[in-house]
Amino acid sequence: MKNTRISKNTTKKVIKYKKNNKVVALKKKKRRFRILLFSFFCFCVIIIVILFLTLNTFSIKNIEFIGNKNISIIELKDKENIVLGKNIALASYEKFKKEIYKIPYVEDVVFQLKLPDKVNVLITEKEAKFFLYNDGYIILDKHGTVLKIDNNKREDLIEILGIEIKDDLKPSDKIEMDKIHKDILLEFTDLFLKNTSNLNPYKLDVTNVSDLVLYVDNIEIKMGDLYNIKNKLNSAFTIIDEFDLVEKSGYIDVSNFNKPIFDCK
Repeated sequence: MKNTRISKNTTKKVIKYKKNNKVVALKKKKRRFRILLFSFFCFCVIIIVILFLTLNTFSIKNIEFIGNKNISIIELKDKENIVLGKNIALASYEKFKKEIYKIPYVEDVVFQLKLPDKVNVLITEKEAKFFLYNDGYIILDKHGTVLKIDNNKREDLIEILGIEIKDDLKPSDKIEMDKIHKDILLEFTDLFLKNTSNLNPYKLDVTNVSDLVLYVDNIEIKMGDLYNIKNKLNSAFTIIDEFDLVEKSGYIDVSNFNKPIFDCK
């Protein structure tokens, strides 16, 4: 009987084969575990989503409007039924926003969702800058949009003279103006915003765009056209300050701001 010998190479191959089988089995076990774990995770997510979309806990019960100063809270509350009681994730926010934008004073609207059942509505309002008078005070923003028609005069706004208006104007309408008049309103809005003096203009006559007239207290400031308007206004205000003309009446002509003239008593 011959002795059977197993070579070292054969032994190594067997050992390596067994190791490979163990590695493969371990990888399969890990893969099955990952699949089970992922399946469980997906199941949990689905359950959470279903609960989130169906439970009354996540229905909108409280809407808070923030930033409205000139807009009546009653006017805003009239529009909240679009989303009130709806799921906080599925409510028709675009429709809600469109309804809010119908309010003339609204410039921008942003929603903040506060889980589980609250929505903050952040409102940016258009700023009233001017008014026209035509059997009532027509309040305008810097673009000539009608914000409100009121019987009460607002002393903080600049009256505009020289712009024709229709009799059937209503809030949200835009005043019909040519480009030069639009530029005038925008330019003076910027100038008044940067005004750091104690002087408060109250009326602007734009009847003749080449002969703009601004009224400050009892002084009429003749400004010519829109060219170099910032320097012209600075020149006029400097004259009022240096010659102590605040309580006097008359005119200042700065249409040529390099050679201003004035007559105030």
